Amino acid sequence: MANRWTDEQLAAIQTRGANLLVSAAAGSGKTAVLVERIIEKITDEAHPVDIDRLLVVTFTNAAAAEMRERITAAIAAKLEENPSSESLARQMTLAAKASITTIHSFCLDTLRTNFSAAGIDPNFRIADSTENELLRLEALDEVMDEMFEDEELGEAFTCLLENYSSVKSRAGFDELIQTIYHFVMSLPDPEGWLTKAAERFSCGEGQFASSELANMIVEMAKDRVREIMARYDDLLEKARLDDGGDGVFLLLASERECLSHLLNIDRYDEACEWAASMTFARFPAAPKNSEPVYRESIKNIRAKAKEDFQKKVSGGLLMLSAQEQERVMRVFFPQMRCLSEVVRRLIVRFDEKKAEKNLLNFNDLEHGCYRLLTDGEGRPTDLARTIGGRFEEILIDEYQDTSRLQEAIFSAIKKENNLFMVGDIKQSIYRFRNTDPSLFREKKERFSAEEGARDRKIVLSKNFRSRSEILAGINTVFKRLMSASAGEIEYNEEEELYPGSEYPECPHPLTADLQLHVIDGTQEAEQSGEDTEDAAPAGQIEREARLAAEQIGELLSGGYRGLTKGGYRTITYRDICILLRKTKDWAEIFLQTLSEYGIPCYCETGGGFLQSAEVETMLSLLKIIDNPYQDLPLLSVMRSQMFVFTTNDLAQI
Repeated sequence: MANRWTDEQLAAIQTRGANLLVSAAAGSGKTAVLVERIIEKITDEAHPVDIDRLLVVTFTNAAAAEMRERITAAIAAKLEENPSSESLARQMTLAAKASITTIHSFCLDTLRTNFSAAGIDPNFRIADSTENELLRLEALDEVMDEMFEDEELGEAFTCLLENYSSVKSRAGFDELIQTIYHFVMSLPDPEGWLTKAAERFSCGEGQFASSELANMIVEMAKDRVREIMARYDDLLEKARLDDGGDGVFLLLASERECLSHLLNIDRYDEACEWAASMTFARFPAAPKNSEPVYRESIKNIRAKAKEDFQKKVSGGLLMLSAQEQERVMRVFFPQMRCLSEVVRRLIVRFDEKKAEKNLLNFNDLEHGCYRLLTDGEGRPTDLARTIGGRFEEILIDEYQDTSRLQEAIFSAIKKENNLFMVGDIKQSIYRFRNTDPSLFREKKERFSAEEGARDRKIVLSKNFRSRSEILAGINTVFKRLMSASAGEIEYNEEEELYPGSEYPECPHPLTADLQLHVIDGTQEAEQSGEDTEDAAPAGQIEREARLAAEQIGELLSGGYRGLTKGGYRTITYRDICILLRKTKDWAEIFLQTLSEYGIPCYCETGGGFLQSAEVETMLSLLKIIDNPYQDLPLLSVMRSQMFVFTTNDLAQI
């Protein structure tokens, strides 16, 4: 693929003089494009750029090491083609000290180099996660003691604590403080955000309907209604196809039209009036002699949509009038101001405790670097201009997982048009770390696809890993799952995956048809009393494992052929992989079940050598040699590969 770049890949590699956003779908050759862009820049005969004048930012240390290895290998390959090139030899030497790093490593280097300006001891160390958490909890305890004794905020703090704690535990309150703390620390100005957030609850007489908070509530209600309307779209299609579905179709179309009216309303009081007037008619009976297929399904899904509307919209977000909301805000404003103050004091006290031990955490690295690079108004400092002047281009990998604070750091050192950002908002998985994928979405909406634009976007949508059947199945699923309100992006033609690889003909290919096998485990879950959200009963897991074993047996007995680097060959066990949501509780049952079917298997469970099935079996054997009356070790050995007793055999014994 490296020698047959697509037009979009070439544009991403060769575009110069622009801030470039590359939206690279899964399997689109993103890393190869990034490496090739770097190689072309450092080997450009007209305008060569030394590799140490590029800042390459990756998400993890492992990714940074891999990127450096790939770039070094690419330079070495070029050097083999042209061994007399002094320029390539120079780049090979410079590659060892090139700035290929994570954002935290960049911030760490900046702070160590400028420790005096940052006002920190150069001998600081990075706190480990346990130490960091213990200090934060200790700081929170001290802040809470202060708040109880605060003459101005003590009463409000007591109310706040009662609202977010139970009689037995304050865990809910601690979780709230932790969530807010981690969020604001991902922002350039935590204290500013805390102050502004609390002030949103300050509302004068008759001002709520036009307030920022009221606008937020209306937008949230619109998002809920859009989700419900999307369900109605699917129901309308089913009603159109169903025998005797005309009456249902008209009902659904009328209700969808009524729901859509909210999208044209902006004021809170008008939205409340609309929600109160929204009604749902009685579901019509089926016409005589009709044989509907989807009617019952439509009825149930519509009933759930109606319930969601009444709970989340008319009975939730838009339940209170503007006057009632004002009264609520007057009650809660002191508590919200108090909540903001608790987090602000936690930040200060936590910093004091870390300073006593000469510790910094990853948040401190980012904030310390940001304070060095910007003044009080967020403008770049002389140091930022000096650091930015060292780099001809800043290349950011996995840009969808960037936070607002990290974005501010990049903005401080960038030039007018030297940012190269690559990522895929569909693959953003670190929201729990307070990354902000909306940064990617905002740029994608704002940047132009036109060649020559100063802020340009390029979409890499061709997938080179999977066959068209797999991609079609993925597209079918995510068209229904991903939207602006659920996933923060519309899964449209621009976001779909398209096949990029061509596969040679095969006499007996392994079919790539997608299959969905639904195993109803609700009865077993009820009998076991386990929560199906987090755990599955052992019986259900075993049923899934047996289904997987049977599917594997069919694949191996079918004589199917799969494509490898050496061409097509008959598939074997090592060509098959089973992906689980988690290995805990599941992996052991799968391993045991597959072994019963004679399928060789292996799992990286992370349990360590002593927890492996082979070691535990031998330990059980030693136990029954010592004392043959131990039932559980005896059963373990009998069920093992040494004796291969089945469940039925054991039951008969």
